[in-house]
Amino acid sequence: MKTLLKTLLISIILVSCSSDDDPFGNPQEKVDTTLISISIPNGHYLDGSINDVKSSGHIYLTDNEGELIIDSELLNNSITELTGDYDVNKEIQATFLWKREYPDFEDNIATIYHLKTFSKVEPYTFEFEEKFKKNPANNEKAKIFINNTNGYLQDFLAYNSYGTKSSINSAELEIDLKQIPDDIYVSFKHENENARRYILMQNIEEDISKSIEYESLPVAKDFITINYPGSDKLHVTIFGAIESNPNNFFARLSEIWSYTGLNSFSHNLPLEPFQNFKVSTSLEIGNEKFSTIERGSSINQNYSKPNLSFQVLDNSFDNYEISSSSMFDYYSVNLYYSNEAKNYDIIWTIYGKSQANIKLTIPQILDFHELNNTTLTIDDFTILSATIIKIDGIDSYKEFINSQIDDNSYIDNKITKYESMRK
Repeated sequence: MKTLLKTLLISIILVSCSSDDDPFGNPQEKVDTTLISISIPNGHYLDGSINDVKSSGHIYLTDNEGELIIDSELLNNSITELTGDYDVNKEIQATFLWKREYPDFEDNIATIYHLKTFSKVEPYTFEFEEKFKKNPANNEKAKIFINNTNGYLQDFLAYNSYGTKSSINSAELEIDLKQIPDDIYVSFKHENENARRYILMQNIEEDISKSIEYESLPVAKDFITINYPGSDKLHVTIFGAIESNPNNFFARLSEIWSYTGLNSFSHNLPLEPFQNFKVSTSLEIGNEKFSTIERGSSINQNYSKPNLSFQVLDNSFDNYEISSSSMFDYYSVNLYYSNEAKNYDIIWTIYGKSQANIKLTIPQILDFHELNNTTLTIDDFTILSATIIKIDGIDSYKEFINSQIDDNSYIDNKITKYESMRK
């Protein structure tokens, strides 16, 4: 009987020790999981053909200790899959590196490395959107001549870069196209009139030159008064989108800067022909900066600063920690390094999901990209700021990441309200 019991006990131990094997004791083959898949369209990274600007991309996956798991270059017109053993109980960080080279003011090549790290990622698939409009290849411009102004035009406002010449009876505008085709909105104020006038032009595909009589220009008849809380600094911009493209906020309708604790302001703009509005508001109180972006078919006339707050408990790299009792969705911490001798800068933003106490895990990737021949360490960076974020309109962490890594992502169009606090 004792022999039988001993035999059964040994059998149980052997079975429990081989629980990961098949019933016959043969080891099961592990199957790698696609941890991150990224589809990049053609033309996403620049090749230097436009203003001598070049860009490239790379991705790194690291574990909860910051050690590298796998990395890969990101290329135009390709699908990159990073595979490995996925364990739901172990954290993975994804770091996207975007490199941009461009000629500086002295025609030397300057480089910006922008890293974005996302903590606690799961197996995700990202498809970068193809830009539906082309970059201007030949610095296309719109030249506009305004005749018979009977006074000076001033306080010009536009989203595109522009230059102006104004005389007592005429004005000239030279507006750079941002993309092909492009839409243009520019407004200005006559020295002897209360309301602004504006020029609206759509679907410009090449250099144009146009002459306009001043009296034929439409008047911005609406005055929208918005109330603001007191602050040390206030910046507000209102954008408009027309019905044919309700997510293209190309028109900068109104903009103010205040350093005097402004409590209200009357924005002069045309509600017609615009269907949607985007209002970007930032205010500073002491060392705290609050930002809000609201999108909708109307403009909120009573602005309240976001109900967000947090404290930095430790500002050192080894023990960095912030704590918040606010309800928020995501956080970010901004790091910066500049090397003037070699003419490059590194901007590093680390993101994560909401939690009461936040501690940083810094990916150990400085030895793995092209700066590995330097002595650069994380201690050479400066922690600039931390931010907590609340967003209405997106459904998941994956969508949040997508909105941060793809400038052309449709996800941005889903956001109805964005609030943040930074310090």
